[in-house]
Amino acid sequence: MDPPAPPRPAGDSALGGSSQLGRHSEGIRARREFVFRQGQRADGPHLLRPGRAPGGDRDRAQRQLHLRAPGVRPHQAHHERGVAEHAPDPAADCVGGAPGTGVEARHRGGPDQRRPLPARRGPLHRPQRPADAAPQAGRAGAEPGIALPALDRPGLQPRDHHLSYPLELPQPSAAALDEVIENRRHFHRHPEVSWSETSTTEYIRSRLQDLGLRLDECPTETGAVAFLDTGRPGKTVLLRADIDALPIVEESGVAFVSEAEGRMHACGHDAHSAILLGVARTLAESAAGLSGSFLFVFQPAEEIVAGAREMIARGFLERYQLAASLGLHTWAPGDSGFVLARPGLQWSGSDAYDIELTGPGGHGGVIKRAGNVIAAQAFLLERLHSVVEGLEFEGVECHTTVGDIRTDGAWNVVPRRVTVKGSLRCFTPEMRAESLQRLNDLLLETDTEFEIRSELKLVHGTIPLWNDPNVTRTVLEVGSELIGDKAQHLGRPLTVSDDMAEFLTRIPGCYFMLGCRPPDAETPPAHHSPTFRIDEDALATGVRVLAGSAARIAAEN
Repeated sequence: MDPPAPPRPAGDSALGGSSQLGRHSEGIRARREFVFRQGQRADGPHLLRPGRAPGGDRDRAQRQLHLRAPGVRPHQAHHERGVAEHAPDPAADCVGGAPGTGVEARHRGGPDQRRPLPARRGPLHRPQRPADAAPQAGRAGAEPGIALPALDRPGLQPRDHHLSYPLELPQPSAAALDEVIENRRHFHRHPEVSWSETSTTEYIRSRLQDLGLRLDECPTETGAVAFLDTGRPGKTVLLRADIDALPIVEESGVAFVSEAEGRMHACGHDAHSAILLGVARTLAESAAGLSGSFLFVFQPAEEIVAGAREMIARGFLERYQLAASLGLHTWAPGDSGFVLARPGLQWSGSDAYDIELTGPGGHGGVIKRAGNVIAAQAFLLERLHSVVEGLEFEGVECHTTVGDIRTDGAWNVVPRRVTVKGSLRCFTPEMRAESLQRLNDLLLETDTEFEIRSELKLVHGTIPLWNDPNVTRTVLEVGSELIGDKAQHLGRPLTVSDDMAEFLTRIPGCYFMLGCRPPDAETPPAHHSPTFRIDEDALATGVRVLAGSAARIAAEN
């Protein structure tokens, strides 16, 4: 799970200006603008501002971006926080409305790392990490360059010796585990894409009602919320699962194949929902020996990273005094039954984008280079890697890729427009701003080379996913008790994204990965592919670790 970082080719050098593609005059750069839609806001550091005027910081010589030399590891500050001395933050425990979309919340004071967490903590106004870290001076072995600041993480707090852990971790019954498989296969046969999970919602609510749980009002039209109160003092823990599917034609070969044409659970959300139902049953059946309370959240629209934000925006978190948040994601590349988690930054943030290239169009036998949007998109895609090149966090480079290209052309018709749909994955706001500026510069170069027009639209996105180190420690400790050395620390962050990050930004928590590679698979099935499948034997581990972690955290005094 943690291969060494690939060596950089010899000859890496500084990139001039804000981009290696910066060959355009300021007049050309200044004319570009970004269009925001579907919930994107035109303010906040998480979103790119319109083009800068000449002479801004980005164009000064000292703002050059330098690639690190081969063999030089990132600065130690990127690996561990160490022991830091911070003054207590008087606002660390304030409760109020959830912050809006974006990472602007992290630009406020962070909690005192020496102070133990209070017994009850409401939704926070900012991410669980210190804000406004001082920029790092240049990496070892490189000249001073653009400051990509080290991301400080909340430090591990000392254990409170006054804990009322349950004598035994709750264990699912054989019947409960059988029902997990049954529910997972039902969800798999009846997939529903984002914001259309109506039947899925009804099925989940029916199962929760059968367990005798209190059904609370869900802030979104689809999705479900249930509450279990043990009647004994303790913390309230949020447990979340996503429920939506993808617009993919299934080719997995399983016996319980999708019955909805063109839709498939190709990322494991059917398993997540089934596991959380199994956890709800396990905790409900074990309630006599547990403390605290549990909030079960079945969230819609994760695949378009919109569901969590919508629930929070409607004041959902303000109804409860939540101390921690937990969830899991199946991971087909991982060995079945293994649990992986990483304190601090675990997954990147994401931005989905549309790029529209527009030209005159015309006869395939006449149009050459000028005005040819097909040739222009080939030029664009060949150079797309340069948008993230050298932007790394702990040896992992940011990532961008294209998943769809559409035109209005034919075999003898050069189209008037091409739409390119892709995604950008970055680890920090600074890296995001830099990569979007590079993409802007690349589009300007494409416009100039092919005499066309381009427009970039940011469709939707989510912030990087951060695990609280204290909650993550508890999850891995519970995992070690239940599955031994199959509970492991994830070595490096990944360039995948999930809007569970929106909950984790406001409530300390852990989103762990559940290995589920089928034992007969020669190569791991790819998530988001028609052939995706998992080993269902791993689901029992997910139920045990998630239920056990929730019970232990809820029992803390």
